[in-house]
Amino acid sequence: MSEQTLDKMPPTVPYEAYQKRREKVLKAIGNGVALLFGGTSSPNLAYRFRQDSDFYYLTGVEQAEAILLLAPQEKHPSVLFLPPKDKKKEQWEGPMIGPRDAKKLFFDRILPLSNFEAYLEEALGRTNRLYYDFGLNPANDQRIHRLIRKLQGKVREGSNYPSEFFSLRELLWQMRLIKDKYELALIQYASAAAAQAHRAAMMATRPKMKEYEVQAVLEYEYRRRGLWRNSYPPIVATGRNALILHYSQNSDTLRSGELLLVDSGADYRYYASDITRTFPVNGKFSEPQKEIYNLVLKAQEAVISLIRPGVAFSALQEKAVQILTKGLIELGILKGDWKKAVKSKTYRRFYMHNLGHWLGLDVHDVGRYRTQEGWRPLKRGMVLTVEPGLYIPVEKDIPKKYRGIGVRIEDDVYVNADGCKVLTNAAPKRVEEIEDLMKQEWRP
Repeated sequence: MSEQTLDKMPPTVPYEAYQKRREKVLKAIGNGVALLFGGTSSPNLAYRFRQDSDFYYLTGVEQAEAILLLAPQEKHPSVLFLPPKDKKKEQWEGPMIGPRDAKKLFFDRILPLSNFEAYLEEALGRTNRLYYDFGLNPANDQRIHRLIRKLQGKVREGSNYPSEFFSLRELLWQMRLIKDKYELALIQYASAAAAQAHRAAMMATRPKMKEYEVQAVLEYEYRRRGLWRNSYPPIVATGRNALILHYSQNSDTLRSGELLLVDSGADYRYYASDITRTFPVNGKFSEPQKEIYNLVLKAQEAVISLIRPGVAFSALQEKAVQILTKGLIELGILKGDWKKAVKSKTYRRFYMHNLGHWLGLDVHDVGRYRTQEGWRPLKRGMVLTVEPGLYIPVEKDIPKKYRGIGVRIEDDVYVNADGCKVLTNAAPKRVEEIEDLMKQEWRP
């Protein structure tokens, strides 16, 4: 996706798509009842509300305090419960959804929250299976337990009650692993727009700037492209700060001769991006920096070349570990035989995290990496990050020229039918490309 393509933002997900996702859940739960609570808003501060990701995935509804009830055996299988419309609240916070919006949003019914417990009691009284995740909200758990106990007291009247309990979110997380065409379009846009922001950060970086100034450039570029929320707190780490994996201060001064590690992404319509680039503050890699950087890049490119349907997620980490371990030994940073170093995990002194994670509505998206059958094989429609790194501590047994160098390179990758597509390639990662780009001047 080019910068020119970014001028045209992808369309919103149609409400029919959310309806089709609900229909999949309805089919999967049989004669059960599924219950999902939406997010709650802050009572004191006017932060922009972000809906619970699972709730948004099934509804597309951004209103707080909402509840979704799915019951295939009921006359109205898909019912949304909402707070009552309040003109005073709408004056302060904007329009609210109401019962008249049911048809537009493709729900069978939209009812006020005041109807919820009576409606749920009737639905639970006709099933023995409940799909709901206990342990997330004690107050909601108590409401469910209270209704079940009430129904148990009515068994002589012919009432049923849930006696089998299943995780709804586990079912949803299986679905969310495979992105549909609407999700992919949003992730592609978020990734491509974030890549342009990283390009801007490279062009803007100069010695004596503050880390937070580089963060400001990133966030300006995100916002002007419609990415209104950071996917996670940005990491802008100069020099030895890059050795801290989740560095968060972003307040140090950029010094000539050091590398700057920038790990940052932003959401577009709830869908995340996640990119890391490492580049020289003064625009020119030193030879030791280049050696470490190219080793990480070699590992990343080798892993990306492996990605295709059927490949186990664990194979990606194994490939990265092999290349990084061999390279560390060749540079004299790690000693001994590479196979023994891998087996004993001595490489973890320099590479202590996993290769990547799923990406979607959450930056560390949901879904198991390993099942009872073993490591999950990749499938078409999955999106993941690939982010090997090396973090060389400042210690006496390490060649001096490498001490304090931290490098991580991360891209967002979509698994397609034949292999994969890197969604963040617009952010350069080859040494020559980075150095050429940094000769240019950033203009807001």
